[in-house]
Amino acid sequence: MGLFTPAWMKNDSKSEPKALAAVEKMTKQADLIRVAEEAPNWNVRKAAMKKVTDPAALARIAVNDASLNRDAVERLTDGAALQYVVDNADLSAIRVLAASRLPDHARGQQIILDAALNDKEEAVRIQAVELLDDQSMLAQVAIHKGSKPQVVTRALSRITESRQFERVARETPHDSAREWALDRIADKAVQEEISRSYLVDPNMHAGFSAMRAALQYTDDQAALAQFVRREKVHEDLKIKAIEKITDVDFLNEIVRSDDEAFQFKKGLMMPGTSHSFVALLNLKSYAEARLRALGKEPAAAE
Repeated sequence: MGLFTPAWMKNDSKSEPKALAAVEKMTKQADLIRVAEEAPNWNVRKAAMKKVTDPAALARIAVNDASLNRDAVERLTDGAALQYVVDNADLSAIRVLAASRLPDHARGQQIILDAALNDKEEAVRIQAVELLDDQSMLAQVAIHKGSKPQVVTRALSRITESRQFERVARETPHDSAREWALDRIADKAVQEEISRSYLVDPNMHAGFSAMRAALQYTDDQAALAQFVRREKVHEDLKIKAIEKITDVDFLNEIVRSDDEAFQFKKGLMMPGTSHSFVALLNLKSYAEARLRALGKEPAAAE
């Protein structure tokens, strides 16, 4: 480098204090920009960048310097400079951060939503969700088929509006999200209506968690009976439904019936052995127990 090479152009422990002192004394933006963009020492580049006020220079640093990009973006407020970062940064995390600082908030939120829904990296999707403040957009993330569990969970945790929980409960394909949303719907009539739909409408594609939650929020006897009659429903859920039924006639129907809808197969262990077998069980004993709990005797077999 030569005898008169400036200290900021060197990258050794002895030169760093001199370089930092020189940067501290600099006042010309052109000099500071050059150091921020060209110094080989990261501490020196960062010290110079902190004194740069030119938006275009900060935007270039955000795009070109992977070690200072976040610091540079966080110093930007100029819309054109931030848009430059959004359009040119290689790292999607930096594009998302720049979008969150755009003066046009609605445009920024739309860019962030796109990242939350489509970015290849889950960490970026989560970062994007953290930067979304539009409740409808958060709900959109939660109902998106391609959203992974952690992303859905984070989106749900940031929703506060009951109407968005209603939307999620009706539209999301994620079973745990259905349960979460159903639990947080403020309108009890809507909560019960959606719960009934989970129990009786196969087209809702509600899974175990959602149907378990639904059983908490409806006592509709017709819906409960229809649910118990449904095929391909876990027997534990049918048992929970029977425990809420007060319709004596329906309970006696279960007791007297050999309908396959009231039967289920269950793997059992043979006592005293390590062998298992599949047994055909039914809901009769649970219906009988429910009748007795209601103060009624089960009907005699016909």
